[in-house]
Amino acid sequence: STCFYCTITFWKSNYKKEKETQMNQKWQEIAASFPKFARDYLINRTTLSACSLLGYTQKLHSFFYYLTLSYEPCKGKKIKEITLEDISLLTYTDINAYTQWLGGEHIAPTTGQKIAGISKKSKENYLSCLSSFFNKLLITEQISKNPMLNVERAKVEIPETVIYLDKEEKEALLN
Repeated sequence: STCFYCTITFWKSNYKKEKETQMNQKWQEIAASFPKFARDYLINRTTLSACSLLGYTQKLHSFFYYLTLSYEPCKGKKIKEITLEDISLLTYTDINAYTQWLGGEHIAPTTGQKIAGISKKSKENYLSCLSSFFNKLLITEQISKNPMLNVERAKVEIPETVIYLDKEEKEALLN
């Protein structure tokens, strides 16, 4: 007979592997709608976990979706039809417009549902993703300038103090 601990450990490891497989499938499914240069960027992010890759993919999808709605060179295009030339024409003003779009109410690209704007911290996550994306395109000489260069980034406030629970408080919380 198998011990309870071994059963739980086995179940957790299988669950983790299954979740990782699902996330890999999901980001690859979304990225299939991307132009080749964006798919290549994601595929070459070998140090990222499946969860992080999915996050990057969703953020890039949101950006590309916005471009097809509001960025003149890409209006009316399918995401897959966005070119490096289109991307190379972006300015910090275009990125700021995207940031404002994120903060307002809009339609979610993957679900079609109406969603409220996102928080400053979430906007910063989206901009960090874009910054990494554009830096990679610049380093690999696919674009000649980074449109993120002069974009104002939100200062995300980090609490100054961490309050730790003592032993009795931890026990009370757990019971």
